[in-house]
Amino acid sequence: LYNASNGAPESVLFHGALGARSLRFVSESVLATAGDDAALRTWDLAAASERLLSAHDGAVGRIAVFPGGARVASAVVGRPVAFDAPSDNRVALWSATGADARRLRIDGQLDGHETRDLLVHPDGRRVFNAQFRGPGGDLVHVMDADTGERNFTISVGVDEDPRRLFLSADGARLLVVGTRASRFYRA
Repeated sequence: LYNASNGAPESVLFHGALGARSLRFVSESVLATAGDDAALRTWDLAAASERLLSAHDGAVGRIAVFPGGARVASAVVGRPVAFDAPSDNRVALWSATGADARRLRIDGQLDGHETRDLLVHPDGRRVFNAQFRGPGGDLVHVMDADTGERNFTISVGVDEDPRRLFLSADGARLLVVGTRASRFYRA
């Protein structure tokens, strides 16, 4: 971790032997990391302390932070740690302090379909999950952050491989950036 104003190193965070795939600031002094060790951690930078929030069933490669930093969403992006077990393809929601963890089941048969990106709407009520499905058609699931129910699904095309999700400043438009095209949708 480096000081952005002068480039001086401030601290070293060791996520685990397998490393981190995703990092997000939860607040000015709390950082969330996720990695191949199937763990989601938060780091209190002021106190130099670490908290393990979860152990998923596979590599955790996507995390998103809710407005205000009270909750964190995480998703598995790769094969499960126990490679003979199917991934549950859930988006997990966690209190940033580690309390009240719960997982949201995405409707449908999604085993083997990899999450490419995860995004929380600025209103905190919706979670967007981009999934690569290949010949079956790639999707963005829009889920209710409280109930876990799917509000709707956006079909982004066959083999589009949606890599990144972005929302307009007002939260009304969703940009899905794929390997072959980028498209806007109403959020």
